[in-house]
Amino acid sequence: YEYSMFNKSIDLANILWELTHNTRKKCERELADMWEEGLEKDAYVGMDLVFDKINELLTEYNIDPETLG
Repeated sequence: YEYSMFNKSIDLANILWELTHNTRKKCERELADMWEEGLEKDAYVGMDLVFDKINELLTEYNIDPETLG
């Protein structure tokens, strides 16, 4: 159990690093591309994009928030 929690803490630290250093830039680029293609500037589109990126990272690092804690 402790080993599993240790590994998950490393994965969570990696997710946090990825969110703070790379995800914002990726989202900015994707939104700019969408707007250039004529998509309306909508806060909900941006919010959906950010949450999609968070869920992608959770999947990539095999983190299930329901099993943490």
